[in-house]
Amino acid sequence: MDKILTYLSPEHTGGFHFVGLFFCLIGIFLTKYHFYLKHKKECEVSGQECVFNVKYWLKMNWSDALASLVASFMFVRFLDPLLHYLNPKIKVVINFELPVTEDQLFYYFAAGVVITALIHKLYRKKKNVE
Repeated sequence: MDKILTYLSPEHTGGFHFVGLFFCLIGIFLTKYHFYLKHKKECEVSGQECVFNVKYWLKMNWSDALASLVASFMFVRFLDPLLHYLNPKIKVVINFELPVTEDQLFYYFAAGVVITALIHKLYRKKKNVE
């Protein structure tokens, strides 16, 4: 079992990933909260009542959260080779490099926010507010 964990993440411990996934969840919930507030404001503008229902919210968002958690783990797991590949290309195009840090927990949080926002924007069907 230890060998499998070593192959999954040779540079980091299980505790690092546990804390990282917790930070990712914080990012996911902040992003989902932002989109909820936006939806609530749209409902108020259109004159509809917007009531928050936890059961409905979990039913509609659990798959997004799970996909964000898995994608964030994969992103952080392969972060070093990804940065090594992308930074020279980004530098040429926009004269900016993604920071290479020893503390990669920030990337869990950032990936949770960005991936959740992308899933929400790209794959959610817009409801007609009438």
